Amino acid sequence: MPENAEPEFESSEFRLGINTYHDDYPTCRQTYVSLCFRGNADPNSITQSLCIEPVRSSAPGDLSLTGQIRMDSNWVFSSEGLVDSRDTLHHLDWLLQNLNGKDDAINKLQDEGWKACIWVFWDSKSGHGGPTLTPYTMKRLAELSLVLYFDNYYSSDNEE
Repeated sequence: MPENAEPEFESSEFRLGINTYHDDYPTCRQTYVSLCFRGNADPNSITQSLCIEPVRSSAPGDLSLTGQIRMDSNWVFSSEGLVDSRDTLHHLDWLLQNLNGKDDAINKLQDEGWKACIWVFWDSKSGHGGPTLTPYTMKRLAELSLVLYFDNYYSSDNEE
């Protein structure tokens, strides 16, 4: 596949709920996804509800990464460094697999006032292109009522 070409996908695979990964996604330099919760309660309640250890969490009064005093709680679980792929779809499916069977817990946390989303980091290798999502993955995200945010960066090859 040419270096700047987008991967080709078979639409019949998507209709069957089969995701094909392109781990060497040619237009991507780096990608990862993070499940994020923000609220006013103890972030340990998320760890207990989901039985997942966060990569980081904080409570009101803690210092943020920028040195500011946090006014709210946050909890983050991420694929960064855990999924060896430049295909965002692979990262999303990994995250969703970690959330299998936790739909009720996620809904309960949201009902308790936690705001939940998935943050997608995507760094373009060549200044164009972008992640691909399949109907199967989008359906799963919708079932969990998770908003998807994209944090896109468009670098050029000579910035490495």
